[in-house]
Amino acid sequence: MTYVFLGFTFLLADLFPIGTYLMMFVPGIHMMPHGMATLLTVLIKYLPAALITAWFFRSEKFRERVPAPIPGGKLLMVGVVMTLLTIAAAMFASTVEGGGGAYLVGSIAVFIILPARILMLFGIVKFLLGMPAVATAEKRIG
Repeated sequence: MTYVFLGFTFLLADLFPIGTYLMMFVPGIHMMPHGMATLLTVLIKYLPAALITAWFFRSEKFRERVPAPIPGGKLLMVGVVMTLLTIAAAMFASTVEGGGGAYLVGSIAVFIILPARILMLFGIVKFLLGMPAVATAEKRIG
């Protein structure tokens, strides 16, 4: 269920980049060491999306409704692993002085992130279509 949560979070952060806009209000981020600035950027980028995803999962009671084999789980897992490896590589490369490693990772990351997002999108659609419906008819009658 964790990779489903992360898949929703990563995709939501890309579709609605609220955290990226919040970065404009962080003073002195360019004065920080590169590793610290990258960590803060990742935290600010994904934290609002994670909070919205947590609220959505709690309000829809996904934990109780998930079938035993999670639908779309393998697609979500592969997409999340690809994204996490790219983020880890970017954070590691940002600690190298000169910026050449970060430039290289940024150049290659485009070819990893796009397929990861597509896999996560298909996994989320399969997950949502595979969820059992809430008994809304019983709520209306009762």
